Amino acid sequence: MLAKDTDRIDHFVVALAHLAPQPDGTHKYLAHAGTAFLLQAGDGCFAMTAGHVADTLVIGEHAALFADAAGKWRTAAVVQVDKHPTQDVAVLRLQPGDYASPFTFGRTQEHASLGYTLWGYPEAILYETHVDGVAVPRPDLVFSQGHIRRRISRPVAVQEIIGDRFFELSTPAGSACSGAPVLSTRPGRQWEIIGVYVGQHHSITGLGIVDLAVGYAVRTADLDLDAPDWTQYLGVS
Repeated sequence: MLAKDTDRIDHFVVALAHLAPQPDGTHKYLAHAGTAFLLQAGDGCFAMTAGHVADTLVIGEHAALFADAAGKWRTAAVVQVDKHPTQDVAVLRLQPGDYASPFTFGRTQEHASLGYTLWGYPEAILYETHVDGVAVPRPDLVFSQGHIRRRISRPVAVQEIIGDRFFELSTPAGSACSGAPVLSTRPGRQWEIIGVYVGQHHSITGLGIVDLAVGYAVRTADLDLDAPDWTQYLGVS
């Protein structure tokens, strides 16, 4: 099992990718799908992501990529998807393996001004690595932080996002960070999930200037209100 080590957060926050198996046993990276994070729940073979990210996954073709104890990328095939009935989140069952996770789900109803941290795999830096002058896709884990601007209990004006229980965040994390864990900064609770990042919105003035940029996260404290069977994923007895 993997230790709780913030220097190796890529043990627990994983990239989701479309892969093609190669004759030599390796995998060719075809496309970046988003971000997910491992859960302690069940038999340890689960990860959570955004529901609209799960919609793009094909069983047998998509996998989670995470670092092993040596820091090398490992693949874990996505074998099943369980979408939440009303909110933009989903749980992925991964192929069996020696997974571990430090994350827990907070049950406190959080509000504006609380600080948060976030780890994700933005698409914008996917092709920064070059080999022999050719850009190759390679996910890179990125940290961001900010504060909750407000709670929103209605749909938001972002087309791909469904649901009605969100945090509006002060800092957009970037495309393909959907599915990233939003973590509390309360003392002693730095591994506590309070939300799942699902997207961002930019308000543009008539002059084409970005007037406001915010992110959105599904609030996780009450995901089991309209999905009682999700207690198995949230660690609620």
